[in-house]
Amino acid sequence: NLIPFATCTITIMFSPSSVGSFSSSFQINSNDPDEPTLNINLVGQASDSYLPLSGGGGGNIISSSLIGGFDKLIPPPGGFRFVIDNAYRLDKFNLLVFPLANLTFYGGNAYWLQISNTSTFEQKSSSDILKFKSSYENWSICKGKDICSEGFYNIYVKYYNFIRNEYVIAFQTVYYFPLLEKIIKMLLSQQKTSTVIEKISLEDESIPREKPVIPSDFRFTRYLRYGDIGLDVKYLQIFLNYLGEDTLLAIEGPGSPGNETTLFRERTFDAVVRFQEKYRKDILDPLGLERGTGFVGEYTIRKLNEMLEEMNQ
Repeated sequence: NLIPFATCTITIMFSPSSVGSFSSSFQINSNDPDEPTLNINLVGQASDSYLPLSGGGGGNIISSSLIGGFDKLIPPPGGFRFVIDNAYRLDKFNLLVFPLANLTFYGGNAYWLQISNTSTFEQKSSSDILKFKSSYENWSICKGKDICSEGFYNIYVKYYNFIRNEYVIAFQTVYYFPLLEKIIKMLLSQQKTSTVIEKISLEDESIPREKPVIPSDFRFTRYLRYGDIGLDVKYLQIFLNYLGEDTLLAIEGPGSPGNETTLFRERTFDAVVRFQEKYRKDILDPLGLERGTGFVGEYTIRKLNEMLEEMNQ
């Protein structure tokens, strides 16, 4: 039981077992004569994409404090959520070191909002409480840390009503690895690489392209992501290299033509992103994504297998 104007926190975890859109609701009963039952609608979107810091879907409601009354929070169509786009901050050496997220908010009639990298909204990792606006640029997913290393990061957004006695928290998880930083460091230390990239084109008709060494009956069947190991990863690298410079893993070294490996690391991830964006109509558009994810899911597998079949005809 709560005394008048007291609050409590309700935690809701979203753990889908399949891809798709989900919705549910729960009721809070009270002795309020004006509003004895408060209905709260919940929505969630499960994607087959293993998202890096890239364009992504909504955001899951993890907790709320809703007491009703004249200033109650009203969700927008689709529920309280936010959308992440990617951006990066350049330091004085022109190295990409701190990933920044551009956020677009869907907060219904919320009057205030707060952004944080922790669910407890600790001050060093959170913004001040801001008057609601439609977007926020350059939010650091590593706010409060000295180093932004590879790994998973959470972003939390708390939507408040005007008098701040109600709130809803939404969150998203992103995976960051400093791929662009590594590429720039390589280019700065090996300036010849940029020249080689300009001169080599696998789309040049004068360069014969042999059919890749992939069994004719092979088809991709499992989802592949950063860190996976297997022969299918090697076949993926071989096929992406075969398709041309748009999806070439590397010019030399591990992953380059003839040097493909069974390890799904940075070069494979980047090549998959470029493949997805090149064939966005078949891969990204059906999922409502703007950017490639680097995750080889259902639509990416479907396109790869379609192209393998065409190659073997």
